[in-house]
Amino acid sequence: MNTAVSILILVAAFTWLLMLIAGCCAGLWLLWRRRGLRKWIADFDRGLEREERARAVFQRRHRFRP
Repeated sequence: MNTAVSILILVAAFTWLLMLIAGCCAGLWLLWRRRGLRKWIADFDRGLEREERARAVFQRRHRFRP
């Protein structure tokens, strides 16, 4: 009896995990299709490029001179 209950709980947890993963994948796919996620990624990349340019300008202006 205990083994059967343990197996049933294990199967239920595994099924719940599979459905959670499927739901997350479907949500990400919908975001990607509606271009929302692509816009977020593009904005993030733009921000990184801006930071790199600012860092290069700062380093050029404040060179370490021994």
